[in-house]
Amino acid sequence: MNSAISIYRSVDDVVVNALIKEMYFKAGPEWVGQLDEAIIEKKNLTLKVYRGSSELAEVAPEQGSKAKKKLKMYRGHPVIE
Repeated sequence: MNSAISIYRSVDDVVVNALIKEMYFKAGPEWVGQLDEAIIEKKNLTLKVYRGSSELAEVAPEQGSKAKKKLKMYRGHPVIE
């Protein structure tokens, strides 16, 4: 069953992913939890929980790098963040 997670992550075939997902649902809730973790890692998602309800939200890609940021000055000296 653990090798199915690696197949689920690497293959983009909808049919294969649906079959693996169905197999995990029939195996039980502890296996479905592992599959949810695989989905989160695959699609770069984060799990947000608020007052008992949980939802998957995409993580925004990082904007630029430190080299592209404007240098901030404080009293004539550059400030490093």
